[in-house]
Amino acid sequence: MGIPVPLFGLTATASYDVLADIQRELSGYGSYQLEEDSLVRFESTIRPEIQFFIEDVSIPNIAYQDIWKLKKALGSAKRKRIFELLDNLPEALQVLNGNTDLLFTQKDWEENHTLTSERAKSIRLENYNPNQFFTQANGGLIFCPHKSGAYGITDQFKPERFGSPVNLEGIFDHVSQRSEIRPGYFMGAGDEQDENSLVIVEESIKNQDLFKKNKLNVMVATKAFGMGIDKPNIRYTIHLNYPGSIESFVQEAGRAGRDRDLAIAYLLINRQTFQIEGETDRLDHDQEINFYFHNNSFKGISKEMAVLDELLTEIYFPDRTAEIENLILQELEVELNCKYWEGGVNKRLYINSGFNSSLGFIDLNTLTINTNNTINQDLSLRVLNLVVNYIRNLNLKVPAWEWIQLSDKEAGIERLLEAKSNGDSYKVEVGFINNHKERIKTLADWIRRILNENRFTDEEMKKIRAKCNNSDDFIEEIQTKYESLTGNKIELRIFFDQLDRKAERPLGETFRRFSAYFNGYRNKQDTERAIYRLTTLGVIDDYTVNFNSNTFTLYGIKKADKEYRHQVEVYLKKFYSEKAAKQRLKEIDKFDEPTYLRKSLHFLIQFVYESIKQKRSNAIKEMRDACIQTIEKGKDGNLFLREYIDLYFNSKYARIGYFFTDEKGNVIPASLTDITENGKSFDLKVVWNFMEYVSSDSTGTEVENTKHLRGACIRMITNSPENYVFRLLNAFTLFMLEFRNKRLMEEAIEQLVIGFEKLAEFEKLEDNLLKRKFEKYYDLVVFKNELLQDWLITHEIEFSFEIITLTRTVKKVSSITNSLKLLNKTLG
Repeated sequence: MGIPVPLFGLTATASYDVLADIQRELSGYGSYQLEEDSLVRFESTIRPEIQFFIEDVSIPNIAYQDIWKLKKALGSAKRKRIFELLDNLPEALQVLNGNTDLLFTQKDWEENHTLTSERAKSIRLENYNPNQFFTQANGGLIFCPHKSGAYGITDQFKPERFGSPVNLEGIFDHVSQRSEIRPGYFMGAGDEQDENSLVIVEESIKNQDLFKKNKLNVMVATKAFGMGIDKPNIRYTIHLNYPGSIESFVQEAGRAGRDRDLAIAYLLINRQTFQIEGETDRLDHDQEINFYFHNNSFKGISKEMAVLDELLTEIYFPDRTAEIENLILQELEVELNCKYWEGGVNKRLYINSGFNSSLGFIDLNTLTINTNNTINQDLSLRVLNLVVNYIRNLNLKVPAWEWIQLSDKEAGIERLLEAKSNGDSYKVEVGFINNHKERIKTLADWIRRILNENRFTDEEMKKIRAKCNNSDDFIEEIQTKYESLTGNKIELRIFFDQLDRKAERPLGETFRRFSAYFNGYRNKQDTERAIYRLTTLGVIDDYTVNFNSNTFTLYGIKKADKEYRHQVEVYLKKFYSEKAAKQRLKEIDKFDEPTYLRKSLHFLIQFVYESIKQKRSNAIKEMRDACIQTIEKGKDGNLFLREYIDLYFNSKYARIGYFFTDEKGNVIPASLTDITENGKSFDLKVVWNFMEYVSSDSTGTEVENTKHLRGACIRMITNSPENYVFRLLNAFTLFMLEFRNKRLMEEAIEQLVIGFEKLAEFEKLEDNLLKRKFEKYYDLVVFKNELLQDWLITHEIEFSFEIITLTRTVKKVSSITNSLKLLNKTLG
């Protein structure tokens, strides 16, 4: 083994949970372990200069025709509020600048008047004149979740449709109309390959430079802006929607006030739910935006397994248009789009620069070029002649029009390993993407034939696929589209079953094949994720990236099954104690897969979805909940959110090595991080102990200690959602601190139920023993808060063991019902 490479990771704003994630990733796959003392951070993330204001934006709560109508209405309302904030911003800063009581709590003044006074003086804006705010060197950031649309930056790069001008709805498009604003935009070009991509990148970089030099006073941007930029005079940030985690919000809002002078961080939230016509469930739009990004990162277990199946079995490459596009890029350094078209005997390769910007076409029957109506005659000739010469030099044995539609394929990893012995090395090449166009065409042909509906064109199928992350979404979209075309509702599964009966196949086989084929559609992000999974398992030992050919080259050594099992165990130990990891490891054999390698992959992906996906989901909900609680605090919201953030990042009970001395002089270790091995260890005794520690820890009052415990639990649930210790302690803190808030009491009951469910599951407890544990918990809670039970009864909130048994029973019945439905479908 060689000498470990020194690693030095820096992050501006990170809770212990985020640092633990980084520690896990940098520890590799068991070859080198970063110890706890490797983590170094400030003990405080308090930024007294930043004032937080959560703006509740609402619209008429009517039924909306579709999500786009809703998005337009919400976008319009939020744009209006942004304009109001900009109008009032200079005066808002003046009010804060002259009233230190709004910046610090009474407790701050009482505990350390001198320090608080010094802080108040240090963040004051000297010689501040609100009338000159926009003419002086003051900057602002407006964060948008999307690049375009009602919640986006700008629509100026959207293509015209049917000759109609684009309706500019972006925030940049609107703030540009204000005389006092000199805005710029910053956003990524994404995966698009057209002339707009280069313009977006160049303009973004230029705008960033102008903003740093105070030539622009507002930057409208996605969250990508500002990483590593230390511009001192940003006086405000505005978030059009809440970010996906508290860490993200603090980091993005923290780009203001870098000169340590007063700054404001606004965040706009709509917390209504809306009815969309034709939909059963009501929609929380702002939350849906965050879950759109979330679901794009976690597309589903079946989706991931389908992509891995391709890499293991038979690897497909894009058709030849991708090869031609890459040729043009490498030889002429220009990004163009190639599209094969056929109409009767005519077979052509069109080459375009963006939407409706033609450079002409090549007749693939004769390999002659046509530059009529080209936007650039010189470029057309260079590009078309380059492609024609390239095709001719291939000396094809098939017609060019047939060659252009072909996709190469190679043996996958498992097939390569079949011919090798343990210890033998292998190498395999994988394209960034696979045979997209072929898959779209196959799916379109399949749907047209099954439904006898020719309006499902290849182009229409491409649009539908772009909206879907997995086959379930795709099938639902097909059914919805069919209803809009014909007025009739269908269930695609019935058509698939009919095909199975006709071919005398097992029922569900056609459905399975269709789903697997769709889920196998692989983009670069899917490929990278699959490579990461294979690397985690030790199937891949190394890989290189070739941007010239748009490929990955994977390197590995054939290993025995026990080595794959060992790698899974190493991975689990990053999340669990050794005992818990070994217990979970036994589940690998339960998976119905033909090889141990596939069983291990299936287990690994399911674990990721159970833990990491849930963790990210919790982070979104916690950010939303923090916003709502801030709104509920009214005029005290700013100070509440600052304390909330402080406790989230700096709770003493999450601090490594924290202890206190009790009244008898005993040293009491009280670090949840240490005691639970950063969430890996599960022990109900920890719950009983910390319910007492909030009273016996003399470093703070009982209320202060409970707030610290709550901050620790909120963060650690995000990191370890399976650990019942944090769920039960979080419920306890809510019962103590928020028992007059009905919404938070309902949340406490929810945490309580989840906690006892996970306790029963992990400790294998029967109901009678679980009930005794609950009764002890209940007695401790009502002993510490004598007013709680009467308040809950008055407000019809049940705090009893029956609510836990009822929830468990409902889940069991639901599981049985789903199994029966699946069996019924299988039997027809």
